Amino acid sequence: MKAASTYKLGPLDYSTPQQKPKGKYGIVRLEFLFSIFDTSLIDDKVTRISREPIAFEELEVYRGYVLEESKLPKDISDPVILEAPFVRDRGLVFVDRVGIQDR
Repeated sequence: MKAASTYKLGPLDYSTPQQKPKGKYGIVRLEFLFSIFDTSLIDDKVTRISREPIAFEELEVYRGYVLEESKLPKDISDPVILEAPFVRDRGLVFVDRVGIQDR
């Protein structure tokens, strides 16, 4: 193993790398299987009720999706500001099953 001091750093290359050839996959047909809101097909679903979002680690979910649902009061102002400071990796927001935000 060489000590770090024996390596010499050359000038940094900030140029744009060459584009690589794209794969030739032909036609890819997508088939609708089910809606992300249809939980009836999920065998290992667990329902938890919480006033605040629960971290994936606390749910012991290490990959995939967690569906969180909230009911808004009927007398909510329109428009309303949506704040989601707790989203760490990725969050998709739907209102009446229509996507409105991807963060």
